[in-house]
Amino acid sequence: MRDEHPVRFSVLGMVVRDHQPDRDQQEWVSGPGGATPALELPYWPTPEALTWSDEVSYAGEGSISSPVSREVDPCAQQDRQAVLDAGLRLELHIEHASVPWDALPGLMVQDERREFRLARQPEWLPASFTLMTPQPAAGRSR
Repeated sequence: MRDEHPVRFSVLGMVVRDHQPDRDQQEWVSGPGGATPALELPYWPTPEALTWSDEVSYAGEGSISSPVSREVDPCAQQDRQAVLDAGLRLELHIEHASVPWDALPGLMVQDERREFRLARQPEWLPASFTLMTPQPAAGRSR
């Protein structure tokens, strides 16, 4: 299973307004007017679902007949625990710095594998993850 990383669900693209003093020592810190990913949405599940109204599909094609949605995003721990609770054995958990779609328009670039990652410091954002369970032996089911 590959899915968007729960941390990526918490990030929105923002434009920096103020000078951050750390930029004086670390030139890679975004300066005023620069676009940057910002933690703006909760990482941990909240008691109330987030409500969204989007007229266009997140895939960027076609309109949506029911644009209002409610969303409760699991944290990484809940994704792994769901696999274990289903009685499956977790064989592999890998985090990736990329996703197959432009999840943060204006902040991401497409790489040689046609995956999207942050244009600046892609190693700072876990964008997706893969969970893998062992394949059942031939002729056996789980």
